[in-house]
Amino acid sequence: MMNISTRRFRIDSSWWRHRSTAGDTLAAGSPVRLFRLGAEGSRLADVLETDGGVPSGTESLAERFLDAGAIHPIVTDSALSPIAVTVVIPAHDEDPTIIAALVKQVNAAARVIVVDDGSARPLGPIEGAEVIRRDAAGGPAVARNTGAARATTDIVLFLDADTEWDPACWTTVLGHFDDERVGIVAPRVASRPGTDLVARYEITDSPLDLGPEPARVRAGSRVSYVPSAALLVRRAVFETLGGFDESLRYGEDVDFVWRAIAAHHTCRYEPAAVARHRARPDLRALARQRWSYGSAAAALDTRHPGAATPLRVNRWSAITLPSTGRSAPTQWPKVRRRNARASRPFAPRPFRATKPSSRRSPSTARPPVTRPPPRCSPPSAR
Repeated sequence: MMNISTRRFRIDSSWWRHRSTAGDTLAAGSPVRLFRLGAEGSRLADVLETDGGVPSGTESLAERFLDAGAIHPIVTDSALSPIAVTVVIPAHDEDPTIIAALVKQVNAAARVIVVDDGSARPLGPIEGAEVIRRDAAGGPAVARNTGAARATTDIVLFLDADTEWDPACWTTVLGHFDDERVGIVAPRVASRPGTDLVARYEITDSPLDLGPEPARVRAGSRVSYVPSAALLVRRAVFETLGGFDESLRYGEDVDFVWRAIAAHHTCRYEPAAVARHRARPDLRALARQRWSYGSAAAALDTRHPGAATPLRVNRWSAITLPSTGRSAPTQWPKVRRRNARASRPFAPRPFRATKPSSRRSPSTARPPVTRPPPRCSPPSAR
């Protein structure tokens, strides 16, 4: 187990502390948890807020903070090197020159495996990589499982063919595996800068970019999943879980992460390491991507009840929906107008008797006053 007293940590953005002579109260983590701090807990909080260290005698509470997502490890070194990693790149009808460029970016790894998943034009040999050809396209899950089955190293790095890997990321992501409880690590997947409409949209609203804050990944938290566009997994964990579910065409990466977490393997999101992802070529392709992600929600909810979040649609997703040629998945909610009465057909108010006043006792209450209905002119006469 990782020696927590030798590591440094950053506090989560949710960190809120109330100081009191009766004892401090700390709210932090995702989902937010409440901690009542004694003298040692306050001392730990003081040190974490100043230099990120863990004082002697507070290791147990620091472990609780770490488990809650209230603090996150700062990785500066690693016991592992890229030689402990096998890179698996699934590809289907991809440009060979782009894949060759990606292979060069990860050439420090022990082995690079490119799985040609039934491309119409088979991939030829790629320098620095082993190319495995599948005659029929089986989908991302099948392609990744095919490549991972050839791995012999402790760690497997899954990279999509349209990503870019920064060699400076190796230490930052591999350092998390110094904690034997960590089974999955995901870097931030940011979009490549661009000037067209889709590129500018994905810079701020890409579903693959989970933001600049580190997180312990779990359902119901700020970062509830991580994509397999760039994903590092312990090979032992991958084999124990049986790899990606090949029956899922979409959402197989989310399902895998949630199964790993359910099996008590820690998953960490590390935005200090950044992989780049190419934007979709046009609005129609972007809309198809978003639709495919959403289509996995039902299957994920069946496998992981309550873990899938409700549908969230921003203005850009609403704009791109018609370009898919599909109808909306559900009826849009009706807008209740503020002055709804004005749109109703004219009709006089029904006659009602006046209620007795509540200030009088039943014995002294005046009898109800009967009033004739008001005279109302038809709409044309007004």
